[in-house]
Amino acid sequence: MRAILALALLAASSQAARVYYVNQPELQAGQINAVKPDGTAHTTLWQSPQVTDLRGIAVDPAGARIFFAHAAQNPTTLALTEVTVRSLPMSGGAASVVTSFPDGTFISDVEWEPASNWIYVAETSSLQLRRTRPDGSFLETILTHTAAGQGPYFFTVDAASGLAYWAVTTNPGDTNTAYSRGSIVTGVVDSTWSLVTPSRTRDVAIDPTVPGGRIYWCDRQNGAIYARAVAGGAVQTIITGLNAPHGLALDIAAGRAYVADTGKRGSGSQPSAHRAVRFKMDGSGGLEFLSPASTVAEPFDIAIDPTTSSYADWKTRFFSTNALNTGPADDPDGDGATNAAEYAFFTNPERRDAPSDIIAATGTGIRYARHNASDAAVRVEVSTDLATWHWNDDTPGAVWTVEQGTTTRDADSQWVDASAAPSLNGAQAVFFRLRATLP
Repeated sequence: MRAILALALLAASSQAARVYYVNQPELQAGQINAVKPDGTAHTTLWQSPQVTDLRGIAVDPAGARIFFAHAAQNPTTLALTEVTVRSLPMSGGAASVVTSFPDGTFISDVEWEPASNWIYVAETSSLQLRRTRPDGSFLETILTHTAAGQGPYFFTVDAASGLAYWAVTTNPGDTNTAYSRGSIVTGVVDSTWSLVTPSRTRDVAIDPTVPGGRIYWCDRQNGAIYARAVAGGAVQTIITGLNAPHGLALDIAAGRAYVADTGKRGSGSQPSAHRAVRFKMDGSGGLEFLSPASTVAEPFDIAIDPTTSSYADWKTRFFSTNALNTGPADDPDGDGATNAAEYAFFTNPERRDAPSDIIAATGTGIRYARHNASDAAVRVEVSTDLATWHWNDDTPGAVWTVEQGTTTRDADSQWVDASAAPSLNGAQAVFFRLRATLP
């Protein structure tokens, strides 16, 4: 018996994707803000009762929590006290201390690495990259840079390659400043790798789905986002017209990049200044403004939770609020799959792609990807002749397939292993297909 695959979807008429960012106006009380990926439902989740210097932010969707760097700041001397990494429920509320640092420590960025359950922290004042457990039970130094000014500032962790990439600190007027990288396994800084930006470095992000990796970075002074292969080669200008981009986050599946644009360069006259914005990772389509226009807001870092549990929520990741052809039955990329099918089967509604990576034959069964929570009800159907299809309980008590188990795929989905029921053991071939129905 062999398994042969197909997909189908019927369209009929939780946890939601959110963007989180640090809003830290100079010498004021900082905030943690949230907004949907399309710029709707902007809200404040937490506000400090005192003058602060808030910096990096990261999100743990599985744990439903946000991590951020916090320091109280003396408005006269600018001294940093109560320096901590804090945890905040994704729904808002009280922020709790994960781990504390000595007064005066400058924590510039925070990243969450779910595979290994670590919070990574750039302790820029000591040129160190450090990490701690979410409960604060452990704090260790991963690497230390020996050259002043070259230690981690804004950074990203590529756990699959065992590397961290970071921006160095810069000063007004600097040009041709560089990014660096080092091993989070051995703690060794890679002196052979460098990436130079036209003016001043800020945040950096990796797309590991591209062979060899593709790196994106912010140029704080000229207001541009660039990208190139990690190994080197031609640099692509992704987008220009930003004011002072600092934080950067990627929603790779949706092909969107998110930036915290502080408005700290020049007059701040660009429409993006003091706002959270997004744009397509291929550079097309221009900027979308996610947070309200402001003359005082200063977004410093940004993070995205891409997990969704409904078609309506998924749509905010892939379409702007004024986009056309966003209904479940529409097919804006013309690839023959409706938006509803793209949602259920993990493909991009704006790119002609096929769901080949979310279903595969496994001997006499299949492995397929399924949302952890979704309003798309997915069922496995089987046939021995491609004419008559069966599924569990198509008649009372009927069993045609058996779910063998599940494993984690990502924060939003799981792998499901299913096989034909014993009643089909004598069949020469069994054909499988997935069918999903939206309410």
